[in-house]
Amino acid sequence: MQGAENIKGIIQEAIVFDGTSSQANTTTTARLLYENNNSVIFTAFATPESTTQSTSTVAKNSIGIFNWISMENIRINSCRNLTFDESFSYEYSNYILFVAVGDFNDDNYMNLVVPCTQDLTMHIFLGYGNGSFQLPIISQIEELLGNTAGGDLNDDSHADIVVCNIIVSGPYAIAIADLNHDQILDLLVTNTVANIVSVLLGYGNGTFAPQNSFVTGIMPDSIVTADFNHDNHVDFVVANYVSQSVTVHLGIGNGTFLNRCSYITTDAPAALGTGDLNEGENMELIYLNCGNSLINVFLGYGNSTFCRAYTYMDFDCSASGVIGDFNGDNHLDVLISLFGSDHFSLMFSDGTGALGKPQLFNSHHQSLMLVLSDFNGDHGLDFVVSDSQTDVGAYLNECIRCSLSRKKNSNFRLL
Repeated sequence: MQGAENIKGIIQEAIVFDGTSSQANTTTTARLLYENNNSVIFTAFATPESTTQSTSTVAKNSIGIFNWISMENIRINSCRNLTFDESFSYEYSNYILFVAVGDFNDDNYMNLVVPCTQDLTMHIFLGYGNGSFQLPIISQIEELLGNTAGGDLNDDSHADIVVCNIIVSGPYAIAIADLNHDQILDLLVTNTVANIVSVLLGYGNGTFAPQNSFVTGIMPDSIVTADFNHDNHVDFVVANYVSQSVTVHLGIGNGTFLNRCSYITTDAPAALGTGDLNEGENMELIYLNCGNSLINVFLGYGNSTFCRAYTYMDFDCSASGVIGDFNGDNHLDVLISLFGSDHFSLMFSDGTGALGKPQLFNSHHQSLMLVLSDFNGDHGLDFVVSDSQTDVGAYLNECIRCSLSRKKNSNFRLL
């Protein structure tokens, strides 16, 4: 692996917030200074175990890697023989669960963010723009770090980072979006202990209003956002793992939401994703089930209701997924990590909402979590994977392309 020596990060300008007041208390916002004066904002927080009814969402221009990410990709013609080549690997001495991507030093190259739960450190790998990365910049964080997301939280045109403290009260999945149309990014956080979703509306300076929260099903571990009923407001869907249900919540446009409907899944939904799989201008839902290796597709009607249309059996426990046009045919495909396996599976779409038979690809990593990005600037969909052992690796899409089109792509995952 090429790169500079490890650099210790310096946390400065710390501001601490909790979810119940606007006063400094339990959430850390800090600037990490690098050797070359580039900087990243860290924000770590814990949500109280409140069960007050409320509402919320997530939206369009977030950079984060929580349940799903939407990113515009320039697509270049289809290829018959799709391969993925490993371009980067970094081995850790402790267990790695989460990984995030974003341009955190404003050089137009995508970087990696890896929270290390055992030694309470945050590692940032600056990208070279060719699929490889520098050795990590390391910062000590005095919290048990979990899911990580990114966005410009203080309106300074630099990407910031939000990290869940997964041990305090169960905050799990994070989403970043403008929930109330004020052009300021807000936070949406699921809590798998209190069985709530919390909304923290942003002030535009990296701080947030007191949280509002609303009750969900049991163990809400995954959220996706989109406009599911074409009213130009962001809605969200949450997967309730223990309740074995998926619930749809409609946004009003002011940061509050209505509980629209609930669907029984008959099995425990884990990773949840969304995209226009049948190209009918309505958003579909996909959820993965690790226990029975099932992949389920719900077709959307465009009015926030769905019907279960397809169920597929994968090779193994489906832990994480990413949605995108991997072979350049202008149809959204689904790439899935197989937990504990040194393979991942890819299901090609024909644009009807149906997916093809899973195809196995070899990996040097026992895949846990996948995140999409373009790491080498060729407009192809690459991905980074966290290893259920101790590794992080990046894979480049080697599809040969030659014509231009556009597709939306997204990430979703079990963790």
